[in-house]
Amino acid sequence: MNIETERFGTLELSPDEIITFPDGVPGFEGFRQYTIVAHQSPLRSSASPFQWIQSTEKPELAFLAVDPRHFFPEYEASVSRTDLESVGSVTLSSIQVLVLLTVPPNDPRGITANLLAPIIMNKINRCAKQIIINSDKYGLRHRLVAETYAQTASVSCVPHSKTSRSDEASSVSRERLPA
Repeated sequence: MNIETERFGTLELSPDEIITFPDGVPGFEGFRQYTIVAHQSPLRSSASPFQWIQSTEKPELAFLAVDPRHFFPEYEASVSRTDLESVGSVTLSSIQVLVLLTVPPNDPRGITANLLAPIIMNKINRCAKQIIINSDKYGLRHRLVAETYAQTASVSCVPHSKTSRSDEASSVSRERLPA
């Protein structure tokens, strides 16, 4: 199957590369079929931790995502049995967890991760869902790059704690990377 994308051109996909969100992604419920595309950085020769969740139905719809443990090693998504069952799983070992990222225009070092609403994906049946974690530890905008480090670093990213409660309160409940 070939799909046209705005960001990656034509992608040739096999059926096992399709991820299904039965309820869609919140805010984009009409689009249910996606694929994962590895992020290619022109500045790095090694593999990037970033991935794109690319819609197979809408060429311009793609979300930047990452495994949260890459930047937040102690991150724990409390996944309920109901959420596990909703993607056809009974164990956490068959689940991949990703979080969506927001990159401010003209400021890639201001990138934030939504740790409050991770995406869980069943690695076996490729069924996925964005869930909301019931925890005070996580918020919508956790910075990936520390403020002081961002001023001197050109490419590196280091773990950083979440933003203040006032920043979170002023944000919308579902942050999305503009398509």
